[in-house]
Amino acid sequence: VGKEALESGYAAAEELSDTLYEQQHKERAKAAGAWFEAEKAKLAEGARLNLGEPFELFESASDQARDECAFHDITVASFYLGLSIYDDVVEGALFATGRPLALISKFAPDRKLSDLTITLAYKPSPPMLHAQWHALPLLKIAKRVLLACAPEGAEPSRDSVNRFKAYLGEHRVKAEVHTLPKGKDAAQEMEKFHLAQNADLLVMGAYSHSRLRQLVFGGFTEHFLDAKTCNLFLSH
Repeated sequence: VGKEALESGYAAAEELSDTLYEQQHKERAKAAGAWFEAEKAKLAEGARLNLGEPFELFESASDQARDECAFHDITVASFYLGLSIYDDVVEGALFATGRPLALISKFAPDRKLSDLTITLAYKPSPPMLHAQWHALPLLKIAKRVLLACAPEGAEPSRDSVNRFKAYLGEHRVKAEVHTLPKGKDAAQEMEKFHLAQNADLLVMGAYSHSRLRQLVFGGFTEHFLDAKTCNLFLSH
């Protein structure tokens, strides 16, 4: 086979691949948009929500994610992005904008928001409080909200947990308090509890400790980002 024929074949295959990718991208965006429009009416003030235009991430994905996500209330992304893009989305969406980031591992397309069981990982810290506030519209309509305390270091006081439950109640969120066993790994205990409850979404603060420290020594956030077993709603 001549060089020109090879180059022509590669060009044709690349064009076909790009065409198929663009078609799949449009189909996924259309399906996600249809689900969003059907579900937003169930959210508090859902009529105010608008779906942004889908965008693709290439070079400088962190900057792209920052620039796009800054003008949206929440970023929803798949756990199964390419590794480099995945890190860029976490960096750009979570740290550069202050907006929440939802990372989805699996989600039934016919699952209604009002049927959700949501685990709220309680830890008295600014990132957790930010996550709870950002997730409040979802918490209000969820079928169950599990306020789960997995001691990591100093255990939250019973008074602190009860006051936080009462605070949620003031926002019409009926939370069930669950104190998890104090083990060597609080993240593993939270993961086991969340999966045992067959919960749909885990709301948690991200990187209460520095990101560098968690990358080097491990930590609560890194555990869930690596495990990819739970749909996450993160805020920093």
